[in-house]
Amino acid sequence: MRGRKCRLGFQTGKGKGSHVRLTHPKPVPEGTLRKIIKQAEITEEQLNDLK
Repeated sequence: MRGRKCRLGFQTGKGKGSHVRLTHPKPVPEGTLRKIIKQAEITEEQLNDLK
């Protein structure tokens, strides 16, 4: 099932059975990423710790 195309341009990545990672060939737009981070209530310090 690895590399199989799914809906909306996503592809299956690593995983077993229904536990797979979905990947997308296009990068996430900066504004969308900011909204995701804001909704997840991640602070700038926490984000920098991930780097």
